[in-house]
Amino acid sequence: MKTDILIKELEAEGISFSRNKSFKSLTSFKTGAEAAFVLYPESTEHMIFIRELSKREGIPLIVLGCGSNCLAPDEFFEGMVVVTREKMGRISLDKSEISAQSGASLSAIALLAKESGLTGLEFSYGIPGSLGGAVLMNAGAYGGEMKDVIKSVTYLDENNNICTIDTSGCLFEYRSSLFSKKDYFIISAVLSLKEGNREQIKEKMEQILLKRREKQPLEYPSAGSVFKRPKGCFAAALIEECGLKGMSVGDAQVSQKHSGFIINKGSASSEDVKQLCQRVHDIVLEEKNVSLELEIRFL
Repeated sequence: MKTDILIKELEAEGISFSRNKSFKSLTSFKTGAEAAFVLYPESTEHMIFIRELSKREGIPLIVLGCGSNCLAPDEFFEGMVVVTREKMGRISLDKSEISAQSGASLSAIALLAKESGLTGLEFSYGIPGSLGGAVLMNAGAYGGEMKDVIKSVTYLDENNNICTIDTSGCLFEYRSSLFSKKDYFIISAVLSLKEGNREQIKEKMEQILLKRREKQPLEYPSAGSVFKRPKGCFAAALIEECGLKGMSVGDAQVSQKHSGFIINKGSASSEDVKQLCQRVHDIVLEEKNVSLELEIRFL
């Protein structure tokens, strides 16, 4: 990588960056090595410039929001990591619609909806992710999904054209979308909500947050549910029935509190997590004849 050229180009474009920054500070699993460059774009123009620079110079590129559904590499990443949560998290309100950039946190958007007396986004409260990641994977919980509230999404296609499509064009499925299948970068989205009773919205959000705290191992680093829900059953139930609660590889452990979570008890490596995922998968396949599919992404 032509480090000097890259630094000059980023500085000339006014893009903030850090050097040799650990993935542990960028992801909720708190594992991984360092990345050569971590960039903090502020605009669509910055994103276009970064992607063009990546292609022109052949520099690998990873895009992160809150880093809450992924596993970083244990090896030094000789490339650029784009982090949107720092400077691409603006949120605005227009009647019953909320517009937000991809780096905005879901919980912040849900809080604005509550304060504005808008219902439909309660399910997302407490999900530790960004809007971009939530749209990409059609995040959901407690009976709601992003597809229920998304009106439109603005993104860069593989040629850096700025495109906007409505929800029907997003091809939302369970933990999947058009954006999880294409080399697109989500810039922003518009969420369409409904007027509701502010106190009822507040109560529902508080109940959901209480359920999360009671049932999920929030005291440990993790990436949420590791496996997707198989058809007709629940991954956590299958894992528990196989007696895998507490199974460990290094400091990676199947949570005793919620068997759908793998937690970092302190100094787990990404390889520890990968190996534990594989062991859980293999045992469930052997004992239950169900092949669990990963929900988290390996960067």
